[in-house]
Amino acid sequence: MTDLTMTDLTMLKQAAAARALGPVCDCHMHIYGPYDRFPLPPGDNSPEWTLADYRAVCARLGVTRTVFVQPLAYRTDHSAMLAAMAETGAQNARGIAIVAPDTPDQELRELAAAGVRGLRVMTTEPGTLGLAEAPAIARRVAPLGWHLQIQGDGRDIANWPAVIDALPTQVVIDHLGRLPLGDGIEGPAFKALLALLDTGKVWLKLSALYYGLGEGGSDWSEVALRVRTLAQAHADRLVWGLNWPHPRFPVGNKPDDAAQFEEFLSWLPDAGLRRRILVDNPAKLYGFA
Repeated sequence: MTDLTMTDLTMLKQAAAARALGPVCDCHMHIYGPYDRFPLPPGDNSPEWTLADYRAVCARLGVTRTVFVQPLAYRTDHSAMLAAMAETGAQNARGIAIVAPDTPDQELRELAAAGVRGLRVMTTEPGTLGLAEAPAIARRVAPLGWHLQIQGDGRDIANWPAVIDALPTQVVIDHLGRLPLGDGIEGPAFKALLALLDTGKVWLKLSALYYGLGEGGSDWSEVALRVRTLAQAHADRLVWGLNWPHPRFPVGNKPDDAAQFEEFLSWLPDAGLRRRILVDNPAKLYGFA
């Protein structure tokens, strides 16, 4: 038998601790490929990251359920994501789609039947749904029970409440709001985020937490403070996600999934709080049994 490294042991301990909580859900990840079945559009050179690759991560971390998020690389072609969801199974897979404003209702219903539960809205990516298009599409998907998932520049969060208040759907904010760095929990963006969670209409993904470090940063103290503050105030509105395979990072310089998960868990030592964020809240938000 091969001797286990310290990394191996850490992953085994993490997986055991996670499984003890129940079916842990990773609420934000992406599938790329396999490219022999699901090629990217011409000119896109994103590396291939398949369901088999992701399953290895899940096994190491003790993740059972997954919310597949349509990557920008495929735009509105959901073939790869839907295939991965089908292979994972309806009990453990849900999806978040990217659609055009004029997507036919029948296509939306087909996505819903396949397990899609929300749409991406992005304020910083051209060619995707933005806040201006959000109300119209929200009215169309509200009868399906979907939510809108918003990702944007955290410095603009104070401008979002009017739009969000008018939506007939729940809203999920990505990646800890992509908050500006350096103002901790006293800055206007963080306070605006808390106010949105106060409404009971908004959820927050504790995902891609490394965005809170800045370029090449390694000091987690500001991110940890924000997560602990949010957990104390709104534990029932938080979910977690890896953002695997970390598409903004080049191959060979990807974040360490085990280290990221271990860091996150260290901020939430209470098992009941961990279970709420990792198991119970995702089950409610995404409709897992």
